[in-house]
Amino acid sequence: MKDLSLAILFEELYIDNLQFPVYIPIRPLVGYSNDKKDLFIDQYSAQTYINLDYAYSQKLPEGFNLVHSIKDLMVKYKSLSKKNTVLNSWLEVEKYIYFYENDGLEFRCCTPQDFEKKFKVSAPMLLTYQINSLNFRLTNGQVTSDEYYDTLYSSEFYSEHLPNIESKDTNSVSLPNICEAMDKVSSKVICQDETIKRVITSIYRSLYFGRDKFKSNILMYGPTGVGKTAIVKAIGEVLNVPVCIEDMTRFTETGYIGKSVDDILLDLYYNANCDLEKAENSILFLDEIDKKADKDTSKSFNKGDVLKSLLTIIEGGKYEIVDNKQGVISFDTSKLIVIMAGAFSDLYNEAKEEKVIGFNKSKESIDRKVNVEDLEKFGIPSEFIGRLSLISRLNSLKLEDLIRILKKSELSVLRKYILTFKDLGIDIKVPEEVYKSIALKAEKFNKGARILNLVTDEIFENVVFQILNEGKDNVKEVIIGENIVEDKNDFKLVKKLS
Repeated sequence: MKDLSLAILFEELYIDNLQFPVYIPIRPLVGYSNDKKDLFIDQYSAQTYINLDYAYSQKLPEGFNLVHSIKDLMVKYKSLSKKNTVLNSWLEVEKYIYFYENDGLEFRCCTPQDFEKKFKVSAPMLLTYQINSLNFRLTNGQVTSDEYYDTLYSSEFYSEHLPNIESKDTNSVSLPNICEAMDKVSSKVICQDETIKRVITSIYRSLYFGRDKFKSNILMYGPTGVGKTAIVKAIGEVLNVPVCIEDMTRFTETGYIGKSVDDILLDLYYNANCDLEKAENSILFLDEIDKKADKDTSKSFNKGDVLKSLLTIIEGGKYEIVDNKQGVISFDTSKLIVIMAGAFSDLYNEAKEEKVIGFNKSKESIDRKVNVEDLEKFGIPSEFIGRLSLISRLNSLKLEDLIRILKKSELSVLRKYILTFKDLGIDIKVPEEVYKSIALKAEKFNKGARILNLVTDEIFENVVFQILNEGKDNVKEVIIGENIVEDKNDFKLVKKLS
């Protein structure tokens, strides 16, 4: 059986003052060529394409060329992924202008700059990524169909009406004072001030001093329920930046069943309401990243390969994705703020050290921060670690921390009940013992602060029911009993005087 091959489909284009056509790469084709190599069958559509040499001789407008074995290209680009190999090949192909020389005997290519020097003709819209950008603006109503046609042949129009998004000054972005931003996030996520400060500093450094110099790739680790996701959501709200959350347990290396890099970038794009600029400047949160680490690197395919396939997003660069409506979209991942998180339970537990204190030689458990060597032993590839700008550890939560979260956090459901009923003119009195009882019950589940809201909702079921039954305008006060965690009927409604 013939090897699977990659071919490039080209389309003919004529330019004023040029006596021969040039060819634009339209899309990659994956499939098989026949013995004569004059036909190529696309494996996905089963459509047959004509070789460009024959198309040129017959004055036909399109055809395929540049056929290479997928296996050879995988070696060239040092990739285990067919999809990434096709992408890398395409990104290389789209940089050049293609044409025939020597009376059609030789298919050549050169950069737009060299083309202009050689033939004294400007080639304004021959690069595929430019046409992709123009198509995107046409469908968004930013240019008319007449302007679209003019743009294909006018470099002046292109430079005037379609400025490069990358030229925008990121320093002009309106951001709150960094201390104000930290205070707002800390009002929602309690007991994680150090991590909040470090994460916000890393993001601001990238936004103010240039993402090309300081790209924010952040790794947070800590037990479940300590606030990793809450921190990211809160930062997104404070900075007014879209946040796209991806569960990495659903992610696989490209070519396997599951989500791929393409799907993640499409999710970012759709999450930003198909606004490419907003999507490129959003926050991508990769949760459960530790589930994709693998200490066993002897297998031909392992979890570590999944992390390596994310390098395109983490290191930054142009990535072509396909949207059913917009077609091919060139997504610049260098602008993304990427935050990864995981429990890293084994590492977190191993980082517990015992310190002898006092004359009685009592032992106190302290937390040691995980270092690069720890992550490599855990199974995180060195290429992945080397692109991180920050590694931050979140604190485990003690009983007093859970009580403080119940009282102070803006995300506390108990606090929301109190404030909501207050707005309705109903006072709720909660004994100090109840805060402790809720925290104690939540602590038994060993899920951090995540269970606090569940326990609170359970104890307020009957309270809400009785208030609605009596009519919220008829209730003056709710007195919560100290045993309400165990007995949901341990409360009393005080009605207003009629």
